[in-house]
Parts: sequence; C-alpha cells; structure tokens
Amino acid sequence: MVDRADNLPAMDRNGYSDPYVLISIDRRKETKQKTKVVKKCLSPVWNQVFKLKEEHFKSINDIICFDVFDYDFGVDHDVLGFAHFPLYKSILAPGQWHVTFGHVHDDAKTRSEIIVEINPSAELIAKYIDEAKVAAEETKVNEFARTKGYWYLFIGGMYASSHSIQ
Repeated sequence: MVDRADNLPAMDRNGYSDPYVLISIDRRKETKQKTKVVKKCLSPVWNQVFKLKEEHFKSINDIICFDVFDYDFGVDHDVLGFAHFPLYKSILAPGQWHVTFGHVHDDAKTRSEIIVEINPSAELIAKYIDEAKVAAEETKVNEFARTKGYWYLFIGGMYASSHSIQ
C-alpha cells in the first residue's frame, strides 16, 4: 500500500508539485503500477493498495521500488524521491515503513517522507523465507547498517533511512 508522503519539494512555478508514485519490481516495465496524481500538493495522501504478482518476482534479491515523481504535462516528470526495499527485507519485516529521503534538487538539505506498507502473501513468504534469512545474513555493511531500529540505505548516490513501526 502507498499511504502518503510529507514535505515533498515544490517543483512547479505555482509553489507546489503534482506527485504520484510508480511502484515496480526492479523498475521492470511489466511490473509497473501507478498511484493517482494529487494536484498542487506537497503532502499527498494516496491510500492506494497495489498487488504485485508473485510470478514477477525472480529472486530474493528483487527490489520493490516506490519512485515518487512530479507530474508535468507534455515533458519528462521530475523525480522527487524514492524508497526501495529488497524482497528479503519485506519478508523478514513486513508492515508499515516510514522512509525519509533528501531532495534531489537541493543537495538533500531538506527531508521528505513517504509512508508505505508491504505485506507479502503467505505463499511468497513460504517460498522465500529460508533464502530471506540467508540474504539478510550476507548483506554487506556498506549496503545496510542496523542502528537503533533504523535502516540506512545507500541508493542512487544518496542515503535514505527508514524504520518499521509494527
């Protein structure tokens, strides 16, 4: 589920953005799904549920991507931020996640937050639980560091931090 976002950057001349979220597995075209566009808003509420097909997952290392964009008519849409979750992490710690990220356009001085919920099906958990435990053990320090209940992810040249509130 894509719940909401807070404090998104203003990308339009009117002082707002028109945000939406693109959900996918490893950004593969056949897995992409999109929230509605919320016009003129910096703290949108989508509260939309999406079901990712089990057959689209190829391995325990697949990444569930939540990419946040500003809709712009007739031109490329602006990137506002993103939250990416390895499948193994969502199997080992399902539930609601708050992910903060720096704004791409101001050297990450301002922070935004996106709230998503990931609840894998019982079938997906059963299929991957053993591999998920192994993948978690093999995770390298520079990819994830667990500190005081928060995960710090280095993705695409910037850090995003998150925590589960189960």
